[in-house]
Amino acid sequence: MSQAITNTVAALCLALVIEIAISVRRTAGDAVSDIWDVAAEEDVCKALSAENKLVGLAACRFLVEV
Repeated sequence: MSQAITNTVAALCLALVIEIAISVRRTAGDAVSDIWDVAAEEDVCKALSAENKLVGLAACRFLVEV
């Protein structure tokens, strides 16, 4: 995988885990799911415990697809 994709996935994972805005977290989860990078698995698992159900759903979709 290219360095650009690796950097993008890292940024998306950071947004998924620590971003305050729920819409940004949900979008980051959807984007990580679309890229299908298994390197994101640990951060996606952290997002499963998110209070917002849509963020958790995006994390679940990633884990099912990858």
